[in-house]
Amino acid sequence: MSLQQVVLPSLLRGMVGMVTPGLRAVYVRVEESDAYVRFVYDHEPTEEDIEDVDDVETEMIADLHPQITPHLVTEFAPGTRATARSGEIVAFMRKEPTP
Repeated sequence: MSLQQVVLPSLLRGMVGMVTPGLRAVYVRVEESDAYVRFVYDHEPTEEDIEDVDDVETEMIADLHPQITPHLVTEFAPGTRATARSGEIVAFMRKEPTP
């Protein structure tokens, strides 16, 4: 089983009830024993958004420790469709209007 096959279910379980209207996308990149997860919002992440992501990270740590260390971050993507970076896969993406 690949690390992505372990990380994605953990991430998705942690995200249940945490997806807000401002969340555009969630991207994952796994490198060795680290999972990098990027939550992209259509606004500057609020304290509540950051707390939600922290809760997701806590759930992932409970699932994955000590084999994999999750690293979750929030970011703001103003006015543009969020896109994956090199090595990332899409875990979640909302429907966006076509420009």
